[in-house]
This record gives sequence, structure tokens and C-alpha cells, in this order.
Amino acid sequence: MGGSESSEPAPAQEPPPIAAKALGVNGELVLEVPSLDRGQAVKKLRGELMKLKDHELPHSVAIIFNGEELQDKESFPAEAAEVEVTAVFKVLELADAERRRHLRSLEAAGFGPSADVAFQLLPAVARADREVVLAAVRASSQCLKYAHNALRNDREFMAVIVGRYPETFRDVGAAIKADREIAAKAIHANYTNFQFAADAIKEDRDIVRQAVQADGMLLKHASESMRGDRETVMMAVAQNRDALKFASEALQEDAEVIAARRPEREKTAMERAMEEQQRIDSMACFQRPAPQADGPGVEYRPVTLMDKMQITMHNNSGAGVRFSPGLSGC
Repeated sequence: MGGSESSEPAPAQEPPPIAAKALGVNGELVLEVPSLDRGQAVKKLRGELMKLKDHELPHSVAIIFNGEELQDKESFPAEAAEVEVTAVFKVLELADAERRRHLRSLEAAGFGPSADVAFQLLPAVARADREVVLAAVRASSQCLKYAHNALRNDREFMAVIVGRYPETFRDVGAAIKADREIAAKAIHANYTNFQFAADAIKEDRDIVRQAVQADGMLLKHASESMRGDRETVMMAVAQNRDALKFASEALQEDAEVIAARRPEREKTAMERAMEEQQRIDSMACFQRPAPQADGPGVEYRPVTLMDKMQITMHNNSGAGVRFSPGLSGC
């Protein structure tokens, strides 16, 4: 029996990846990528180039190949296994009209959470503009966390922002949190900022001691070596006796440190009165004999305000607790 066997067409093979080398306008090597998906090579290469500028102000990048600028949807020649392009970066800046428009939108948003949302929705170039960021932080200190990373690490600008709004220190860039001068001023203005400082600051003896003298419980955020420094720990426990639990294990058992702890505060008359009231409230009920068909029984009722007044008056007179006729404590 004759006939030819049908065969299914072989699946199309994926095009091989392509390697790319990006040079700067002066011919210097900017980036080398050994393997890119050929179908999206231009787009992927642009993404890798933009990562180089993450810590700088917003940029655009033009990819030039054979004298022509390529767009993301375009592709390199199919026969090319490796390409060489020129990357041209350009800093993005707001035009005056755009800046005014963004400032108006922030003003319309008002203050607090609504300002946070409005600022987050602005484009990156606006969140990297000093005037726009300053207006946003003025409306809500929380806005700084959404500012462009380049500005949050700009020493000159952050010195101004933190100087005016010390609470923003928690959201400055890593470089600023490690800046001794700015960190010291921020901590002096608001001692809770100590917890947000870089590790190097939490190791700084002078700054740590300044912080724990203001709030002993900040010892929790000090470096391990400072939590093992006897004099520093003594300063902390002298301010707040409970700070001892954050000291090193050795110093928690140190007699000199224990002796330096702040004495327990005597309770005020109001605190003693409140404790007495709580004791009275803990008495769930009184018992009163109540005749029942099967014989004597017990009836329970809640403590009334009059009961509390009677008990308190007798306690204060030193005569002991006296219950109303027919009542006995349960």
C-alpha cells in the first residue's frame, strides 16, 4: 500500500541572543551586555543603561546605531551577533510651565495624606525638582520618601530640608544618614532620629551619649560596642532605669551600672487613688442572703457606685471596709 507520510513542520527556532557594547560620546566604554533577547534588545539595553543613572537626576538616553537613533520597538540586524552603539544621556529638567502646573496640583491637594498621594503621582522629573520637593515636604514631611533618590542624597539640599523639618531625617538617603554633621543636628533637634542614623553614627561615642542622656531607651539602637560601654550605659540607666535591658549581658550584671540606675519613681496621689479604684472594681459582686423555696440561697448583684463610695470613704478613714446592712463581700 503506497502513500507518503505527512510530517509536521519543525517549530520555529528562537533567534539567538545578541551581545551589545555601549560607548559614551567620547568613545569610552559605558556598558557591556553579553546577552540580550534579540526581540527586545533595544528596549532591554535602554533599561540597563538607565540603571547606571539610578542615583543621579532623571535622565533620558538615546541609543545611536550606524548614525541613527533607535526606538524601543526597533531591532538590530538579524545577522549581527554583536553590536556597538553610542549612548547619549540627557538630564531631564522641568520647564517653568510644568513646574508651575505641578506646584498648583500640590497646593490643591492640601496637607497630610492627600499631599502624599498627589506627590507620588508626579513624574520622576518633578520629584527630582528642588522647588517641587520643598513645596511637597512643606505640606507633608512624609513626601520626602517619594522624592527622587538623587535629591535625597544631595547633601546641600538635605541640609536645608532636615534643618527646617527634622522629622524628615528618617527618609533621607543613605549617604545623608551617614553624614555626621547633618545626623548630629537632626538628632539634637529630635532625639528619636537617632534610630534612623547609619551604623557609623550609632557607633559615634559623642552622639550616642548625647542621645541616651536625653532618652535612655535609645540605647536599644546604639551599636553593640556602645551597649557594652560602661559609662554610656550608666548615662542611659541614669535617665531611664529600664534601659538596662538593652545593655550588654556583662553590664546587666555590673554592680556599678545597677547602682547608677534611676530610682523608681514614687507614685502620685492620683496614681494611688486609681490603683485603689481598680482594686475596688475587681470585686465582682456582693452577696446577700435571699430566701428561696428550697432554703437559704445567695443572690449576686454588681457593685454600685454607692457601694464604691462607702468602701472608699471607710478606707480613707482607716476604719476598714464596712458593707451596707445585709451585704457581705463575695
